[in-house]
Amino acid sequence: MKKILIIIVMSVLLSLGLNAFAAGDLTVTGNATVNGTFNVGTGGIKFSDGSTQTTAIPHNNTTVVYKSASQSAPANSGNTMISFDSEVYDNHGVHDNVINNQRLTIPTGFNFAVIECFVRIGHSNGVDADIILVKNSGYFVTPNVSAIYRAGSATSPTSATLTFRSYPIPVVAGDYFRVLVDNYDATTGLAIDNNGTWCTVDLKQ
Repeated sequence: MKKILIIIVMSVLLSLGLNAFAAGDLTVTGNATVNGTFNVGTGGIKFSDGSTQTTAIPHNNTTVVYKSASQSAPANSGNTMISFDSEVYDNHGVHDNVINNQRLTIPTGFNFAVIECFVRIGHSNGVDADIILVKNSGYFVTPNVSAIYRAGSATSPTSATLTFRSYPIPVVAGDYFRVLVDNYDATTGLAIDNNGTWCTVDLKQ
């Protein structure tokens, strides 16, 4: 009976645009509508599974990173990780421009990630390379997410853009992704161009 009375009083006060303070718990059975601002203190909101959300999650859950300087991938190299030294936006601290800037790290509060990359590469003898998405310290994501380009001749073409977009990959906080470039030429390195090399991480709950 007391809880019902508290709810009625708070509803009246809210409808008048006033603030209400309740000592103890407030239980609502069914749906509750607040016309105005619902202020939450330092304890945050606790959900039925026991998890607590203390800060609002930004609406934009996509991170965009890119290269502002070119990078080389040595000849016959299968482990050149692309470093991304610039960001368009990063609302969740997925990336750092300096420290471990090859990594795209998953924050708390998300269960899936969709990763898309465009990588512009150049090679004087014709492009012969792969780009591969790598998760944590392993090699391939399973199922594999990659893009392959074979020039088909010794001289042409000397540049290409390799792209991939992943399926929603299951993740936990602390997982990280990198993009690996595989150069198949035995004698000549290739350039990972800053003009057209970028990557996005779309986080999903």
